[in-house]
Amino acid sequence: MSDSQSDSDVGINFTNSTLVKRPTQSSSKKILSFLKSGESSRIVSNLFANTKNKSDDRHRICTESRKTLGHGFQFRTNIRTHRGEKPFSCKECKKSFSDLSYLKTHIRIHTGEKPFSCKECTKRFSWISDLKRHTRTHTGEKPFSCKECKKSFSRISALKIHTRTHSGEKPFSCKECKKSFSDLSYLKTHIRIHTGEKPFSCKECTKRFSRISDLKRHTRTHTGEKPFSCKECTIVVDGV
Repeated sequence: MSDSQSDSDVGINFTNSTLVKRPTQSSSKKILSFLKSGESSRIVSNLFANTKNKSDDRHRICTESRKTLGHGFQFRTNIRTHRGEKPFSCKECKKSFSDLSYLKTHIRIHTGEKPFSCKECTKRFSWISDLKRHTRTHTGEKPFSCKECKKSFSRISALKIHTRTHSGEKPFSCKECKKSFSDLSYLKTHIRIHTGEKPFSCKECTKRFSRISDLKRHTRTHTGEKPFSCKECTIVVDGV
């Protein structure tokens, strides 16, 4: 957003970067000259709140979400989020984004670029966030814990799914039979009952399965593996 944008576009968000970055007495008068009196008190309070820490004018508070924002990238993106602006679109799939950096990251889906590599193994990732999550499989770190039972998870998405076991929430329902599930992946697996899809095939024979767990159990009939043993006696079973 350019500094030359009209004052009428500034509104309560201080979208004019000149006024936000270096609020002065003259800029305060300028704001008051075009804002309604009902809005002026809120604008001025935010303006002068922003001048209190002149030693670090890179930090600003969004008047809509009350978030503390850092450099210009964060501020511009935050404004576009509230306005619903997504000026950067992908040429491949037409998906739009509020910031150019998001678009550049998205493009890796199409190019297959994976610039982030794991130091422990050979896996590579398109996003730094995916690498961080993967790294926890090596470190065993589980930073996300359930408030109800204290169980910990390596991914926040796994915690959200687990939390639904306490709340009973099942937001994903099947259109065919109305059965509900706590996670979208469970629903996708369930839908194969209706479609007959069996994407998992045995390398030893021609059998196919709708669930990976069923394939794993079947594979033991070929390998002879029996990973489950009885604590009371010496009998072991394959779990099939």
